[in-house]
Amino acid sequence: MDIKVGKVNDGFVRETSHSREITNYKDLNNAKATGTTREAVSNETKNRVTLYIIGESRTNVENAITKTYGSFFIAMEVDAATGEIVDFGVTHTLKITENFLRKIFIGKSLITDYDQLVSEVSRRYGGSSQKAVLVSLRDAKGRFQVVKDKLNI
Repeated sequence: MDIKVGKVNDGFVRETSHSREITNYKDLNNAKATGTTREAVSNETKNRVTLYIIGESRTNVENAITKTYGSFFIAMEVDAATGEIVDFGVTHTLKITENFLRKIFIGKSLITDYDQLVSEVSRRYGGSSQKAVLVSLRDAKGRFQVVKDKLNI
């Protein structure tokens, strides 16, 4: 089996016939350097089940996000078994907002790293929508658990 990869925003690489194969160029280079075959990498993630999870909240009335979108949303692709966030997006008016939050969220687990995520956002994110990010994260964690329970994962 051959991996099909493509460049997407922020240098992330995706496997197109399965969920997510290699998260970034560094991982791709490590796979090449260690001699990991494409078949081995592909088989490792072949059985990975990911879930699309949305967290929603409101920001203050004067916030540009509220004026543009009406609500604040975070969207995540999450590994069903581990809770690892493999992809992340957020409603935003400035691209740097999404880029910054992606660095905090990607690779973390909604199961084991939730408190760390809350702490990192509280400590590092100084945007006017900080509370909305935290409420959306809490909402996403709850929705993740509901979907996971529904699928008996």
